[in-house]
Amino acid sequence: MLNQLPRTHALLDKLRRSLRRSALRQELGMAAVFTGGWLGLMYAMDTLLHLPGPLRLIHTIVLATLPVWFLMHRLRKHWSGIPDSAGLAVLAERGTGDNQDLLVSAIQLAQDPAFMERGELQILERCEELSSNLSLSPVLDPAPVRKWMQGGLLSVVGLIVIYFCTSTTADIFVARMFGADVPWPQRTHLDIEIPGRADRMFVERTGDLIHVRVARGSDVPILVRAGGVVPDQVFLIFDHGHRSMLESGGSELFRSQLRSVQQDLVFHATGGDDGDHKPEVRIEVLNPPDITNLAFRITPPAYTGLPERLAFGTDVEVLAQSQIDVHLLPDPLDVVGKVHILPSGDVLELQSTPFPDTGEGETSQGLAFKWTAVDSLRFRLELKSPSGLLNPDPGLYAIQVREDARPVLSVLAPARVDMEVVSGGFLPLRVRAQDDFGMTPASYTLVPNGQDPMPSDSKTLPWSPIDLDSLTTGEAGLGHSLLAVNDLSPMQGVGVSEGQVFTLQFSVLDNREPKPQVSRSGPIRVRVLSGDDYLRKLETRLAQAGDKANRMAQLLEQTQSQMRNMQIGLGGDGSDGDVDLRDPLFDVQRLGGDSLELARDLASLCEGLLYSRLDSRAGPLMRTMDERQARQTARNFNPAPWLDLVLAYDQGQLGQAGLGADLLKLVGLSLEISEQHTAAMSEALKNGAGLPPAEALDLAYAEGQAASAAIEKLLTRLGEWDNFQSVLTLTRDIIKRQRNVRERTRKYAEEK
Repeated sequence: MLNQLPRTHALLDKLRRSLRRSALRQELGMAAVFTGGWLGLMYAMDTLLHLPGPLRLIHTIVLATLPVWFLMHRLRKHWSGIPDSAGLAVLAERGTGDNQDLLVSAIQLAQDPAFMERGELQILERCEELSSNLSLSPVLDPAPVRKWMQGGLLSVVGLIVIYFCTSTTADIFVARMFGADVPWPQRTHLDIEIPGRADRMFVERTGDLIHVRVARGSDVPILVRAGGVVPDQVFLIFDHGHRSMLESGGSELFRSQLRSVQQDLVFHATGGDDGDHKPEVRIEVLNPPDITNLAFRITPPAYTGLPERLAFGTDVEVLAQSQIDVHLLPDPLDVVGKVHILPSGDVLELQSTPFPDTGEGETSQGLAFKWTAVDSLRFRLELKSPSGLLNPDPGLYAIQVREDARPVLSVLAPARVDMEVVSGGFLPLRVRAQDDFGMTPASYTLVPNGQDPMPSDSKTLPWSPIDLDSLTTGEAGLGHSLLAVNDLSPMQGVGVSEGQVFTLQFSVLDNREPKPQVSRSGPIRVRVLSGDDYLRKLETRLAQAGDKANRMAQLLEQTQSQMRNMQIGLGGDGSDGDVDLRDPLFDVQRLGGDSLELARDLASLCEGLLYSRLDSRAGPLMRTMDERQARQTARNFNPAPWLDLVLAYDQGQLGQAGLGADLLKLVGLSLEISEQHTAAMSEALKNGAGLPPAEALDLAYAEGQAASAAIEKLLTRLGEWDNFQSVLTLTRDIIKRQRNVRERTRKYAEEK
């Protein structure tokens, strides 16, 4: 067979040798990479951890085993896996890309005697011709072999570089690797210092022993200084087994602090390769002076009328200008001390004074100091025993100083900061004031715009005290006055004129001593209008109220339609069913809020018209309204007085008014909608009576019909008011034009 296919077998031998060389080179590279990596890991671990002898021996055995395993086991496995001639022929022919299997066919036929006897040698000749031109490059991939060979070379070069750069420690490592117990040179040296004040701790050092005597509860600062190679972390090892880690942030100093030491301690520091447990620190705890009780005797300022009181504890709240006697009961009793006041920095000596009776029938001699409370402060009590030991870390105690609050002033009338009045009318003045310890009656100033008020301009309001609720302390009062607009003029006997502007401001003083505190309202602008201008503005605001009433009517119509659809969905026969009433309830509540807001706006217009006195027949109505409004103590709108006023007028108790009565009826209609109809609709939709949904819808729908009728009536009266005002405006224009014609006629007659 060799004689028949010499070229083919030469080619296959060459492929076999190439495969063996590639396997050998790859395993050599892998052996170098893994052996070098393991050797570097051994070096790093032994350098950092100072491994014991048995573990180093295991590492050395692994190091010796690695190259043997790669070069013996793996290489033999690779070589044994190289195929025979037929397999190599298949592998070689794969590089041609035609997949005719000519080589393997020729080899197998050449081994068949029957084939050779027939003498059909054309396939052998073709095989020889193919072997002459066949290249093994496509079959052999040198990239993996080259990668491992390069990695092995780099590993060997790296180990050589490391050895020459760290020759001293490398020699030690080699010796330790072969079993020698050669110690590594110590590169880190730790020393401990205990800094601190001499009056709080006593530090003595004898060789590698540091003896610290400290007061119980003191903080002990610790400073560890690292020499040589500075480790990233240092550990404090205590005799009871606790470990505390310290970090330096890159410097050679490691700081720590033992907080509030309560018992004797022994510790040392370790870090890096310093493990000799030296120096050793022994802390001995001594009993320092301490505070067993604290009391505050508080005498409030005389103007408050408050009694003297005694408070025990660590913190206390007092009123400004109070006199405070701070008492403390020390342990032991024969200590002296001083107090540091913060933030002022004042230092006071503590005086020996009997401690206040705690109710146990025993009195003891303590220490005390006096202070007048002006601002909130903190104070630290520093005690010193006869042996010179101070109390550790004196705590901060607080005295919270509460300022006497300014009076709280609320302006109830005028309700707006821009007020319009009419000559001949009234300006209502109503204020509410409250203070924690008493006050003088409120006053007001009313001066022409642009002028500064003088002390003589201030006038006191008639004042009446009011009761406070049980959760509020102090005093409260209500000031009320009805000021004639003609009296606003600073000149006696001269009334106000149209267009004049005045500035109104209220103020109230408390009874604080020595200097009372004042609370002032914001300035209120009061402008004098003519009756015509006032009515025109009133007409504009009523038109706005009409727009709001129209929107209410539209919302009610939508809500009624929605409820009607729900009734139809339930069958309309009162049968029970599953229906969600939240949507119509939301619209009804919105309608109630809008109607109450409309009532407030109309009540404000009615109040302004009555105070302007443009309706000459509304005197009794105005006086009754003012009397009832004077009882109100809050700024929010209260429907009750207006409902009573509407009822009293309907019963004929307040005479017969004109424009004022018309506006009052509008207020009554809007309150009927908000307080009666929408309230009943809301209650029905909430189903507070536990009715079936159909009955609740029927009840709400019926109330909605009544509310719709009331809104329609309100809109009708607002339209009548608009028509009436239009007639008045036309009449005024006609009268004005007649006056102009008469004046021009007179001038023409005089000229002729």
